Amino acid sequence: GFELVVLDAGLAIPLPREKVEALRSLAIAIIYGDFPRAAEILYEQSPDSSRCWDPAAFKRGLAQAFRDCRRNVWEEGFVQVSDACLRALQLVQYYNVGLDTTLTWTLFGMLSVEGSARQLDPEVDCAKAATRYIITVPSLVQAMRAQSWTTTRHMFGELLCGAVGVDYWEWRHRLGLTWRDLQH
Repeated sequence: GFELVVLDAGLAIPLPREKVEALRSLAIAIIYGDFPRAAEILYEQSPDSSRCWDPAAFKRGLAQAFRDCRRNVWEEGFVQVSDACLRALQLVQYYNVGLDTTLTWTLFGMLSVEGSARQLDPEVDCAKAATRYIITVPSLVQAMRAQSWTTTRHMFGELLCGAVGVDYWEWRHRLGLTWRDLQH
């Protein structure tokens, strides 16, 4: 069979180191299904959250938008990018949270690339493909301080499997594990 490789999706956004680390943490949280942590990261990166009248509800809603977007990948083979983006923007407006535009546009760009890739091949999982670049030993050490135990455990498992030549996600699939199992 043929394999489609996207070499340049046009996402060349210069980011300061702290934004790169926030984006890495956000991506790791989304990849491993830690959607509450992903929502927390976006909230923490907000340039102004002082007018948010219910931070907990905002983060729950954002976590649900991420959950729904990724669930579609695992259960239905597609990413509903427009729904996730629209829902996130509605939450921002409703709860009056200022989002970091750099992180927000980068995230939307990543979701758009994945949605476009899935139009060409429903089996594509860009988040999975990106793991080899963002799941590293240094990122694991950093995650041990910032991410949940569940996320750290999955990162360690993926690094260990990769070291012995086993595809972590394929191994999980063969065991019959789904996206819901990532959260336990």
